[in-house]
Amino acid sequence: MRDLLRAGGAVLTFPEGVKALRRPFRERYRLLEFGHGFMHVALSTGAPIVPVAVIGPEEEAPLLADPAWLARLVRTPVAPLTPTLVVPLPVKYRIHFGPPLRVRGPAAPDAVARHVAEVRTAVQELIRQGLRMRRHVFF
Repeated sequence: MRDLLRAGGAVLTFPEGVKALRRPFRERYRLLEFGHGFMHVALSTGAPIVPVAVIGPEEEAPLLADPAWLARLVRTPVAPLTPTLVVPLPVKYRIHFGPPLRVRGPAAPDAVARHVAEVRTAVQELIRQGLRMRRHVFF
């Protein structure tokens, strides 16, 4: 990842990790805590972080259950069961990009946590704006 960024490439990360796949429908669009790995990479490479919010997927396949036994059986971290297991709902995706955030400084734990919180806040605000702009989930 560092080599890609230093060469001018872009890398897409999901700081919530697979935990986001376990989010119940009633908590859609409420961000969980972010991991810190992406921030360590950004600090070590100087790569900007572009916050992105995707509106739509949380209604496309609402989570009913995530049975641990099924995840073990299929050897995946999660096994989300949805009412749309075969055919997803025809929602419209809307992608919102925020301005690039540039982070600098040492990767001290308190600085990393502060930068991660800034990114999380920026993404959550994009989600709020995107939900306000949306007229309907299907169009």
